[in-house]
Amino acid sequence: MCSYSTSNRLIQNQNDISFELDINKEAPIFKKKLFEKVLNPPQENKNVPRTCTIKCLAKGCSQKWTNQKIKPSTSNFITHYKTRHKAIPILSILSVISDDELDLSSYFNETVEISDNPEIMNSNNQNTSDDVTGIEAKSTTTTSKLMPENIRPSKDSSPLIPILIAVEQLRKGAADIVVRSKFIEERAEQLERALKQALERMSRKRKFAQTEENQNAAEVSSDLVTRGGVRVVDGEQQQHHHHHHQYQQQQQTPWKRGRFQRHCKRCGKSGHNTRTCAVQSEQVDNNAVEIEQTGDRTTSK
Repeated sequence: MCSYSTSNRLIQNQNDISFELDINKEAPIFKKKLFEKVLNPPQENKNVPRTCTIKCLAKGCSQKWTNQKIKPSTSNFITHYKTRHKAIPILSILSVISDDELDLSSYFNETVEISDNPEIMNSNNQNTSDDVTGIEAKSTTTTSKLMPENIRPSKDSSPLIPILIAVEQLRKGAADIVVRSKFIEERAEQLERALKQALERMSRKRKFAQTEENQNAAEVSSDLVTRGGVRVVDGEQQQHHHHHHQYQQQQQTPWKRGRFQRHCKRCGKSGHNTRTCAVQSEQVDNNAVEIEQTGDRTTSK
């Protein structure tokens, strides 16, 4: 019953002709001249709440809200700035920048009046008074959550919000560049290792048997034959399988072994192949002699 009588007394006071708005008791959006509140004429019925008209003061904006409460909720107006005026950081203006550091004359139609009150940032927490109803107190508490509590920015801080936002974006971009450069360095190291291994494989293929002294072609060929497991004895090449197998076990890497001579499958000797084998030529000569002999026998008969 007491709250009901208090509400009626407040409504009657608002409908008085001499009633005026107190800027110190208004929300921060009105203190910082983001919006303008204009009282409508008093109601004929003194028990009907008085209304007001709220206008957005941003340049080029003609948005108005009519028949609003004298103590309205500010969430709709903040949403209007987020959607229609994205270039203006409304939350940063309300929560970070104090009045003596703020100059919004380039954004709004009217010049901003700078207040000398150092406690203007905490004034929103003191809106709960005896002349505020329960619903209005709830909306005021919701609005106060948008502002950090017990935070007072330093006077030496920069008032240029766009520059601070740009610096933050540059910081994030620099961090991204550092991460990408790290990945590029790792990839370059992997490619360098792969290239080094490929060059080593190519160089191994080009390596031949090397000796300490200069030798002619015959000495080099004989050295290669010896390394391949073949030993020259009295002008004849004899293959020693046991020595060859032992040599392969000692030489683990195939590119370090010497070149092998050709091996003939017909006679089992090394140094030539089947096409150039001497046994084949002897057989051909014997066949030719036999053919001639048979031909002579037939003619004599």
